[in-house]
Order: sequence, then C-alpha cells, then structure tokens
Amino acid sequence: MKYLIYYLENKYRKMNTIMKLFIYMLVLLAVSGCKQNVSVDASVSNLIDKQSEWAASEFKNPKDESKIQVWYHWINGHLSKDGITKDLEAMKDVGIGGFTNFNVGEGTLPGNAPVYSEEWWDFFSHLKKEAKRLGLEMGVMNSPGWSASGGPWNTPDNAMQEVVWTEKQLVGPVKFSEQLSIPMPGLGLSRDMKRDTIINQRYYMPRNITKGYYNDIALLAFPTPKSELEGKKPYKITKWWHKAGYSKLKKPYVRDTRTTPETEIVNLNEIIDITDKLDSEGKLKWDVPEGNWTILRVGYQPTGRSNHPAPLGGKGLEVDKMSVKAFMHPKLSSVKQPTFEMGQRSAEILLKLINEEKVTEQTVVLNGSLNIRQSSLKQ
Repeated sequence: MKYLIYYLENKYRKMNTIMKLFIYMLVLLAVSGCKQNVSVDASVSNLIDKQSEWAASEFKNPKDESKIQVWYHWINGHLSKDGITKDLEAMKDVGIGGFTNFNVGEGTLPGNAPVYSEEWWDFFSHLKKEAKRLGLEMGVMNSPGWSASGGPWNTPDNAMQEVVWTEKQLVGPVKFSEQLSIPMPGLGLSRDMKRDTIINQRYYMPRNITKGYYNDIALLAFPTPKSELEGKKPYKITKWWHKAGYSKLKKPYVRDTRTTPETEIVNLNEIIDITDKLDSEGKLKWDVPEGNWTILRVGYQPTGRSNHPAPLGGKGLEVDKMSVKAFMHPKLSSVKQPTFEMGQRSAEILLKLINEEKVTEQTVVLNGSLNIRQSSLKQ
C-alpha cells in the first residue's frame, strides 16, 4: 500500500492538492474492501492530514488572487454614490475579490446619469475610490454594452466593414456610359437577424450614419449564365446565405457536392476586369462586346452594426476588428497591446489546428502600455 502511494505521489508531484487527496481517497477506498488488514505508513498519514488541513484553511480563507470576481452592471445610468458603496461593501462582506464594471441599457428606461456625462464621471470616480478603500480589484469593460468594442466616438471609416455588390446586365455590342448603382447603407437592418428593420434597430445605427462611405474594390464583367437569361433562378451554392455570414449556421458546415451545370459555370478566362473604366463618380464608360454580359460592381462599406446593449449616450458603431488603426481609435483610456504580435501568435495556433497539428498550452506575456485618451482626463 505505502509503495503504491509513494509511486502515485512521485508520478503526480505537480498535481494540485485537491487532486492528490482525491487519488489518495480512491486508493484507500479500493483497499478498504480487501480482507487482509492494511496499515497506512505513519508518514503518509501525516502528509494526508497536513494536506487536508491546508486545503481546508485555503478554502475558508482564500488569498485575494483566488477569490471569485463578478460582473457589476450599471443599468442605463440609474446611479447613486450610496448605492455604489453598498454594492461594493456587500461584495466584500461575502468574500468577492473584485468586479468588472459594465454599462448596459437592456430594457430599462434612462436614469439620472447618461454614460460619459459629467454626472457619470463623478460616479465612476467614486467607484474607483470605493474599490480601492475596500481592497477590491476593479476592471472595466472596454465599451458600453457587452457585445465587443464600439461606441459614440467611432466613425464610419473605422467601423466594421463588409463586402457588398450590385449587378447590371447589358447586351452588346453597345457603347455604355451610365452611372452604376451602389448598395444602400446598413444592409443588415433589413437583412440580418429577423430581417425586420424595427427589431434590428437594437443592433444597428440609422442608415444616415453610414451613408456615403461606400468604397470600390473592383468592377468585373462576365457572360451572363444561361439560367438568368431564361428568367430562371440562378445556380447558387447551397446555404450560401448562411455560409456568407448573413445568418447563423444552425447545423455544421456541409459542403455542396453537386456538379455545377456547364451552362452555369463562369470561366476565369471569360471574366474581364473593367475597373479602370469606372470614374471617381461611379460612372462606367465601356464599349460592350457582343453578347450578354453581367456587370458586377464589388465594394465595401460599414455594416452599421452597433455595440449592444448600450445605455443612453453610449451607443455607436462597432469597431473594425480587422484594422489596428480602428481598434486603437476609441477616445477612452485603454491598454495599448502589441496587436500585431497577438494576431501573429493567434494565426500560428489557428494554422496548426487547421492542419491537425498538436498545439501545446502556452503562456505568452506581451508588453503593454497605457494609452491615455483626451476624454479620460475627466474625473
């Protein structure tokens, strides 16, 4: 028995105390049913007793870094200093070690202190002082709401972007000289979620906020597929709407294994890049060759998506996560992380997972610096 326990102790030396005790218990239970009398070595018994006492003591009186922390929501500016003090004192009394402050506004009428107002900054200053007085670790969500990163400071050029397009069919030969259309701004308002503009107002900014921020990527022309010439539905990849990210995939991704009809295939050598025929005002001047052609104008524009659920004064455009410039744009104090190194490390791990390579757990410490924004100077 004692050799088995010594073996387990040496083999799992790096295990935490609770796991060691669990193994000891299993061993003791296993041998307790044996008919022969089994005695436990005194040194092992003392070890178990001491480890048990230590675990019980740590559980009853945990260190600050071991204490649980909570989310602390300020609901739509309904604040008072007395209420903040009582909330934090209650946390302290029940053994909570810290909190992360969120400012949200889901289903609640506006209160007395809109986020980022002079009143709100006064309450926020009181929150910091009380957290310090009570020895509670304090964190702050990086933007109003809980969705991600965004707010009223963000501009359309730094907002989340999406690829959009318009189509036009032409019959040649003809000299074409006309303005080409562009998509309406904020397509998601009537496309995403419930495809209900009223419901989606909770998640999007008004269209006029992002109007005028369309940018061209390319202008392409290709022979119009036969089905479209005959007025039939064009051939499309199954579930393309979901696969393009316009709706959630409720089931695992399933590849379209159908064979595409020859009449629906657009060969690469038939595609003509006519981007240089489009002027800065969006007018196309092109000598259309003989045949039936589809003009595809491809560009990008802000999605119009907002942070959610933001309180009064805190709603704005979500930040473009693909742009370091946009990501570091907010006018609040934030921790400026070495974003490039973080992205590079994440990409390496992702590629290994895709290639089914073994990925070991890593702890990487990247140097950060506090980036002070102008609006954070308010107290």
